[in-house]
Amino acid sequence: MMFELGCHLIDRAVALFGKPQKVTGFARHDSPLDDGLADNTLAILEYGQSVAEIYVAAFQPHGEHYRCVEILGSNGRATVQPFSPLRLTVDLKDAAGPYKDGEQVLQPPAPPGPIYAPDFAEMASIIRDGARPAYSAEHDLIVQQALLEACGVM
Repeated sequence: MMFELGCHLIDRAVALFGKPQKVTGFARHDSPLDDGLADNTLAILEYGQSVAEIYVAAFQPHGEHYRCVEILGSNGRATVQPFSPLRLTVDLKDAAGPYKDGEQVLQPPAPPGPIYAPDFAEMASIIRDGARPAYSAEHDLIVQQALLEACGVM
């Protein structure tokens, strides 16, 4: 499950924080099915001043409702949950930028078209026009290394 779904969140953690100093993965088989798959997984990505915790459990009912990205800081937190429809909750001790102090829930409008349309448009621009990808090969290698470490392969 970490390899299939956790990879997307590891990608977001690397985009936010860069290369982790240490990755610790837990891959367990807890389902009653005798399939041997690591269906209950956790990855801890350690950084200098932060920690990213990523978990995926295959047998969690309605798991799509519980997947989230949460950033905690000295002035509060920002949480995206659920991913679809997108809902952002910001809870701040002191106002910052466009956000007031206290909790506020924002529901940005859904982007037009299929969810992956921007990715395909970028890929077409790279192939047709020689555009630079949004993420570097170095970023992708860092993500893949962290993912393999989280899965216990490295």
